[in-house]
Amino acid sequence: AKPWIRTEAIPLPSVQQGSPNEAIIRVVREYDFPISIAVGLATDAHLSFYCKRLGQIGLANIVIGREYPYTVAISRDRPLSIFPSADGKNLAIAYETGHADWFRINYGQEGTPLGEERLQRFRYALTECEPPKLTWHGETLIYQNESGAIAQRSATGTEQIFHLPARVSGELSGAVSSGNHLLLTF
Repeated sequence: AKPWIRTEAIPLPSVQQGSPNEAIIRVVREYDFPISIAVGLATDAHLSFYCKRLGQIGLANIVIGREYPYTVAISRDRPLSIFPSADGKNLAIAYETGHADWFRINYGQEGTPLGEERLQRFRYALTECEPPKLTWHGETLIYQNESGAIAQRSATGTEQIFHLPARVSGELSGAVSSGNHLLLTF
């Protein structure tokens, strides 16, 4: 017997205004990415970085809904995750090979992207189940290295290693930076 699956469209119920403690989400602008892999947001710069095709990362301004003609030239390996810094000036891309690239993006006076420079290539812990997690902490990048330790890397390639306590193990599933603190989940 062949396996089969049946799908059926189910309409979503309309949103009703509820109590004063409930909020309604209103779609202001919708943007359709041409393919559905590897999208990252630079929140302060209002930019979306997305895999346009293998070897190219596209940029779109999510406030005005404008895609820039400029693309970042990357490795032809398949990107698993894209991690732009909040200001959009730094971009880390984790590939399915276990390599990651760190790019510096250059902008013109009007905020239009003009070019990129690959600052470095490094290895990270290739995860089994989820896409890898890399987090910006100021001008440094936090990630899990191949040995399972947490690494903090600078633009110059300097790396500080934080070994985890013996009772902590597993794949890094999240990292949030706030001031001098870093919250990690495994």
